[in-house]
Amino acid sequence: MSVSNAQICHITIDASKLNCLDDRNFYQLVALEIVGQLLKKAPCESLLNIPVPKNHYYFRLFLQAVREVLPVEHGTVLIVLRNQHLLTDLRKERFMALFKLDKGRTCQKIGLVLT
Repeated sequence: MSVSNAQICHITIDASKLNCLDDRNFYQLVALEIVGQLLKKAPCESLLNIPVPKNHYYFRLFLQAVREVLPVEHGTVLIVLRNQHLLTDLRKERFMALFKLDKGRTCQKIGLVLT
């Protein structure tokens, strides 16, 4: 089943603003950007109850919580990470790994595109 553009919510995050941050601040700022942009596009008060992550491990839990509270009609969230070439290879690899499907999962409500 394909997803139409009407069912895709694009969230743009500019890595040029994040490349000099330590891991804790990087994941916290990305999480706040995601929640802030989602609230503008589709108000969902449950998003405000999700704790801000402290590192990449907690960011995975953050993404899982976002998937669980997003209404079905919201569709797919596509996070577009601009200027990804400014991130270190390790940070980029860790960040991309967070968006891979876990075993047993059949759908992905949140995806990542690097530009």
